[in-house]
Amino acid sequence: MKLEITRTCPGFFPHYFDGAWLIASRRNGLYRTNNMGQSWERIGRFYSGWRRALTYIRLIERISNCAVSDVIPFGEGQLFAITGNRQRWQEKGNFTFQTVNNSPIGHRPFRRNLLRGCDGSLFVAEYVDNFGEDRGDNQREPVYIYRCEDIKKGIWHPVYQFDKASIRHIHALIHDEIIKNRSWVCTGDADDESFIYYSDDEFQTLTLFAADGQNTRTCDLLFTEDFVYWGVDSPLKQSGIIRKSRDGARTDWLCDVPCPVYFGATNANGHLFFTTCVEPGPSVTSSHTELYASVDGESFSSVFSLRADFMPQYSMFHLPKGQAPDNTVVFYARATLRSENTLFVGQLRP
Repeated sequence: MKLEITRTCPGFFPHYFDGAWLIASRRNGLYRTNNMGQSWERIGRFYSGWRRALTYIRLIERISNCAVSDVIPFGEGQLFAITGNRQRWQEKGNFTFQTVNNSPIGHRPFRRNLLRGCDGSLFVAEYVDNFGEDRGDNQREPVYIYRCEDIKKGIWHPVYQFDKASIRHIHALIHDEIIKNRSWVCTGDADDESFIYYSDDEFQTLTLFAADGQNTRTCDLLFTEDFVYWGVDSPLKQSGIIRKSRDGARTDWLCDVPCPVYFGATNANGHLFFTTCVEPGPSVTSSHTELYASVDGESFSSVFSLRADFMPQYSMFHLPKGQAPDNTVVFYARATLRSENTLFVGQLRP
């Protein structure tokens, strides 16, 4: 199995697939392409003031609170974006993003913590340090999943609360691609805080699916008819790729990986992909961020890697939400020695 890189697009950060369109940001603009980056159409502008100048210098963009980290669609043609620690939204028919009002989220959510509900509403989960007021005792505060009922009027409310001291934060909100109206929640970080839940009522209630310490500390899930797949996001213990049957009867450790796993993706041919992140920790044994792939859901192997650079940010490959066409995979390199801040388009070959 080999990955053939067919195109690179410097500066483009992919966020999600919308049918045949890939949506990505670059500097101060939002773009889309329906030919895998051969040409791009600009469809939005994040900043209209002085902050836009900060997005044109990559070094400043990396260390400032202006970089765009996430964009998702919601409602009727609206878009929601995370820019640094701020939130912006684009109304249908408008070009410029505007500031979100009355949001209860005052920090940067993780990149899988935004979700479009079945009725088009917007869900945002809390991803906070959460050491509590008494940091010496490492106390945890409650953690929430919020729903935005009307972004123009600024109407938000919590739909689910994890009780005080139950978890540190939420790693992901994910739609099930197989079971209609089912969504998933992943939490962390300690052994007794790392759970995988699912919900069939848009987070009004949660059902526990897996709880196995660091083995269920994860940031993303992939789905087939029979299995749920995830990568272990732990710099403390051996990371790997796991699958569990939907009926809960079987759990398989498919392979070891040298670094925590952050993101996953699939394509139309049914190939599965996970990426690793280079971060400090006793179980991290590689200085390379890697892309792992499987064509059969049984065996995974590394098909592409880049060495981490020496900046403070963690080195990783980011995978956009949604499904890439055919046997294609799209990923983005951050904090790597070569091709940093670059979108890659590749095709998996036998």
